[in-house]
Amino acid sequence: MNGPAQVFLKENLKFLRQRRKLTQEGLSSDLGMSREKLKAIETGKTVNPGLSDVVHISRYFRVPTDILLTVEVSKLGELKIRAFEAAQQQMIGIVKNDSNDQV
Repeated sequence: MNGPAQVFLKENLKFLRQRRKLTQEGLSSDLGMSREKLKAIETGKTVNPGLSDVVHISRYFRVPTDILLTVEVSKLGELKIRAFEAAQQQMIGIVKNDSNDQV
């Protein structure tokens, strides 16, 4: 590898929040975290957010965690973002069905 990968979490979080026309207050409420914590992630003051927070954000926006972290989502275009959302939603459905089958 050629050094550490660039991480786009703060940019993507802000972009995805604004894309859905959400305030920090509204999103933090939806995610079950404080507005201060969300703001710290979004502004980059929290450099290494918890894995559970990253997964929760990923699931909320229906964007895979690797995309959320390593791709500048705002440059993908609306069609690709919607494709990621649809694929993620489908994957969540498959996983839920598999877990229900095992019970």
